Amino acid sequence: MCQVQENDIYKLNINETNISSSRKLCAKCSKAAIIVVGTNGTFCEECFERYITHKFRASMGKNPIVRHGDKVLVAFSGGMNSAGLLWLIKSGLSVGAIRKLKFEPGVIFIDETALMENDQEFLVKEVKTIMASTGFLYHVVKLEDVFHYLTNKPCKNDCKDEVASDKLGQVFQAAKTLTAKNELLYRLRCTLLSFKAKELGYDHVFLGETSTRVAINMMSNVALGRGVHVSQDAGFSDGNRCFPHGADLLRPIRDITAKEMAMYAQLHGVPTVTLANLYTGLQPMSSIQQLTENFILGLVSGYPSTEMTVYRTSNKLQSSGFDYQTNSNLKKCNICQGLLDTHIREDQASALMDTLLSEKISSGNLQDAVNDMSFNSLKDYSEGLCYACMKMDKEFKNPLLSMCSGQS
Repeated sequence: MCQVQENDIYKLNINETNISSSRKLCAKCSKAAIIVVGTNGTFCEECFERYITHKFRASMGKNPIVRHGDKVLVAFSGGMNSAGLLWLIKSGLSVGAIRKLKFEPGVIFIDETALMENDQEFLVKEVKTIMASTGFLYHVVKLEDVFHYLTNKPCKNDCKDEVASDKLGQVFQAAKTLTAKNELLYRLRCTLLSFKAKELGYDHVFLGETSTRVAINMMSNVALGRGVHVSQDAGFSDGNRCFPHGADLLRPIRDITAKEMAMYAQLHGVPTVTLANLYTGLQPMSSIQQLTENFILGLVSGYPSTEMTVYRTSNKLQSSGFDYQTNSNLKKCNICQGLLDTHIREDQASALMDTLLSEKISSGNLQDAVNDMSFNSLKDYSEGLCYACMKMDKEFKNPLLSMCSGQS
């Protein structure tokens, strides 16, 4: 949710944009253009706003999940994407809005200061001020509260649990790589948002993930072994992966690029707050996710259509029958709540057994590896984890499940 890197890359100067496009006209009304939008041409300010609003509404229209009267919790990180999404919703509910939005919004912010060395309390106060200025009901939840849901011991409002805070620090200190830290952080955020929204009485959660972020997530997922979860992590809906205990996560601005959202936010003077994250001050080679982001953004700078090509590819990758609301018999990963791709039968074709066998052979005796590996032992080996979480678990000094659940 924290988008320090994207903000740094996509902060645009409107005056500079005017210089580069001063000789171009709006593709819609022939007025002076202020922005070049990929292959869709140039737009003036008024037409650009209609263009963004149409994309936002069309995305929800193509995926009619949010019904009239539903309560929607908007995940706000302080960055441009989530701030722009919040402004789109606020504009859609204003008195002068054409075809006002029919859902009831709320705002939530996840306080991750327990993971950061620097004191960011003053920045968190700025975030609260921005949320309060929207006029929507807002909530602030600490990241460490996710452990209360993982252990089935929900924390009451405004409770202060130093044990959970210490546990969060211990879990992340046990990670050997930044890739594992970032992946776990994203999964904990999503789980916390889903469970907290359900507890507060909301039906859905809106994420501020643009097509740029979706493209990056898709490539990262494939690199991390989460190919089976691409449709959940890149689609409009996550398939209600935390059903029945959590709300579904939706991506209503996934058809809008990060550049477009940055321009929209600047045109309207949308207030944002830049919070430090795990990547602050680090090089692109520090993790797989950061390297993938640098790769995608590098391509976009020279070949703008590349981003949409990757994004549209994610729309075509589907896992059959992953909606837990319609299929309650599906097995779920105990960490990410995603589809359990390690739950296979002996008559199913899968490369998982071969992969695990190769790992055992490379680390020990051949005969012991052959004796240990069987379809009957796979269930014990995976411990209810998907393949990607199994790989992530190896990047921690102690078993991840036991640390999160508080078991010894």
